[in-house]
Formats: sequence, C-alpha cells, structure tokens
Amino acid sequence: TACASCHDPARGLSGTEPHPATAAGRPSLRRAPALVNLAWATELGWDGRGAGLAGWLPSHARGQLDRTVDDIALKLGASPTYRAHLARASAGRSDRDTVAAALAAYVVTRFAGGSPWDAHEAGTAGAVGDDVVAGYQLFTGKALCGSCHPPPLYTDHDFHRLGLIASPDDGRGRVDPAQAGAFKTPGLRGAAARARFFHDGSAASLDAAIDWHLAGGRGQGADPSVIDPGLSPVTLTTSERAQLGAF
Repeated sequence: TACASCHDPARGLSGTEPHPATAAGRPSLRRAPALVNLAWATELGWDGRGAGLAGWLPSHARGQLDRTVDDIALKLGASPTYRAHLARASAGRSDRDTVAAALAAYVVTRFAGGSPWDAHEAGTAGAVGDDVVAGYQLFTGKALCGSCHPPPLYTDHDFHRLGLIASPDDGRGRVDPAQAGAFKTPGLRGAAARARFFHDGSAASLDAAIDWHLAGGRGQGADPSVIDPGLSPVTLTTSERAQLGAF
C-alpha cells in the first residue's frame, strides 16, 4: 500500500475511505488525515501520539506495508535508480535513516496555501467576492468556527471532544487519559478538496461537516452529553449559511 493510497494527492493528501484496510486486511481505526502544513505541527496523528515524522514512520510502514523501514530500505537499495538516490541523499546516514528522512522531507514540504483569500488579505482587488468576505466575518464571528479553526492555518493544534461514537475510539486518551474521546483539530486549508471529514470519515462532504457543527454536534452518531461545551448550536439565515460555505 503506497502512502498515496490513503493520503490521496487528488484529495489534498487526505483519506477517501473512513477506515482504509491495513496490510493485514483489517480496517484502520481512523481516516487518513491530510498531510499538509505539517511544518507547523508538533504533535502528529488524530491523537497527537507522533512527535516527529521520521519517528512516526515505522508504525505506518508496519501497518500499511507489513514491513520495517529497514526492510523497505533494503528493497529500495536493490534498484539501481533508488540506489543512486539513496547515495546522493545519504549525507553519511544509513539507508534506513535516509529513507525515513526523505519521506519526512517530502511530507513536511506539502503546503496548502496561496488561496484567493490569501490574495485578498494581501490587497489584491477582486480576488474574492463579497459573499466570501461576509463568510469570513461569519467564520471568525457569529458562526464560532474560528474558536477552534483560527487563521492563518485554521487550526488551534488542540484536541476536542466531538462525541462521535459510531466507531469507539479513545482518541487523545491514548496519550492523556483525561482527554479520552478528544481528537486533533484538523487545519481547514485545502479542505474543499477532501472527500471525507472527521477522524472517522463520518461526514461525506464539506457541507455536511459545516452543518454538523452549526447544529452543535448533532447527528453522525454523536453523543451530545460528551461534546466540547464550546460547540454550541448556531442559527444562520439561508444567505449567511451560503456565505459561510463560500468562505
């Protein structure tokens, strides 16, 4: 299973399946998150267990390829093309460490930015329409989206309980028992390209994810009794809802 099988480049390097299969044929617990703007992330994964890309790689190699990074490096080294790549990039490292560093270097440079809104903020006239400007005001104000998705990366890099219980999962509780059921706030840059939303992929469209939040976390198998109190219902007019979606 290639990295791109779950982190689909056509979908903003995010997962298209709620629970992609592992190398053992069992479903993964969570949807593959988007691999963008990780240069600013200090905790990786939906539960924040990953401290760094190179260190986070071995568990993925085992789970998705049923191989160790050493096995992968040995196989790559048997190819004349990859042998040359490894020699050029080694900088005195072992093939294993070079493979890990190369993958980490690729992932950490996957950048989602340069949007029409960025051009608008930079002063480019006509970069966005009035509906998008109004949507930004709603996003950072009345709709409360900016509370957890603040600019410029549109994530607070924190963990919140959404109460999604269709797939039992302790989430952040694997790191901090006091935060059981909480998951990392995904950055919203590039979100329009994604096929699935939430850690369990239970929302199949961006509109569904927006409406779920506006409803205060109702539906998608959520348990309202354990949802972050900051996620409260918000009532928008039809035009306001369209403006928020446009942004």
